[in-house]
Amino acid sequence: MTPARPAAVSDPARPGVTARPPRALLIRPRHAAAERHPLSPARVRDLLAAGAYEPVPEPAVVVYRLEGEGFRQTGVVVEVPVDDYRQGRIRRHEATQPEREEEIQRFAETAGIEPMPVMLTHPARPRLRAVLEEVATGEPAVRLSADDTVHSAWISADPQRVRAVLDEIAALPALYITDGHHRMAAAERYAARHPSSGDVALAAVFPSDEMRILGYHRCLPVPDGTSAAELLARIAAQPVVTDVRECPPGTPPAPGSVSVRIDGRWFLLRLRAPADPDHVRDSLDVVVLNEELIPGVFGSAEITCTCTRQETISLLPHPPGVAEVMAVSDAGLLMPPKSTWFDPKAGVGLFVRELHR
Repeated sequence: MTPARPAAVSDPARPGVTARPPRALLIRPRHAAAERHPLSPARVRDLLAAGAYEPVPEPAVVVYRLEGEGFRQTGVVVEVPVDDYRQGRIRRHEATQPEREEEIQRFAETAGIEPMPVMLTHPARPRLRAVLEEVATGEPAVRLSADDTVHSAWISADPQRVRAVLDEIAALPALYITDGHHRMAAAERYAARHPSSGDVALAAVFPSDEMRILGYHRCLPVPDGTSAAELLARIAAQPVVTDVRECPPGTPPAPGSVSVRIDGRWFLLRLRAPADPDHVRDSLDVVVLNEELIPGVFGSAEITCTCTRQETISLLPHPPGVAEVMAVSDAGLLMPPKSTWFDPKAGVGLFVRELHR
């Protein structure tokens, strides 16, 4: 039977975001193996048929924690209306590719599930943090390790806690996508094709003061016949560069600088101060690097994030802060591709939401 359209949808006249406890949510049981690669529809169906998931009671608070060496972030898994995304209350900072959106939508059509939540953030709210910490006590419902991250989840069906979490989220004027721009856009596509599906997306919502952003390498081919010294001289001659000096390997870039690795040596570039230091987008190091320095030296050469050739140069800008990312989103602007690497990311296949059509 097709479920009725949910009551918890976004009202354009209402300033805040909306959310509700997830329905038809399944979770991997404690000590199950985590999935390290994108799930295929066949793999999902095999896991479901084998009883590899357990249903989450409805309604419930699902607290989700990711932790490892030097980091810990605690959030909540909810459903968010696609209409909040359409109305700009769920805000993005990167553009999406239609081909990737279609690929994710096809997966949803074939498998009938969402295999991982969109990750969202918000300015910290002490009351929401307190409620989630109350739930995250004792033995978790699931604790899985994947790479260097431990994923844990606690579940509470206490009505007062459910209401407290929803009220806290409703008080937020906006939520911000940190990871999953394509998954959110694909959810909008799916909702347009299946209006009776509920028009929602699965999301994991975390406070901004617990999020971290790592830098993204830009790897470009060294032009044929060009030595490292000649390429560094071209870079140093760019108007946006004020200084180039060798540095110890792996030196992280400070604000206003870019780390460069070429021919086994490391250098630090100091960037010119932005013309408008108050501009929320154009003053960011990633924007200056992508839109001024790289075109000036390499022209239209293809940028990748993985250096697979020996004859490449790697440029690592200082990453933007979470507050800067939210400011760009609030202004309705977009950053260059791969400007942010929010780490850690949600686990693939830890939560599965069954889709209705």
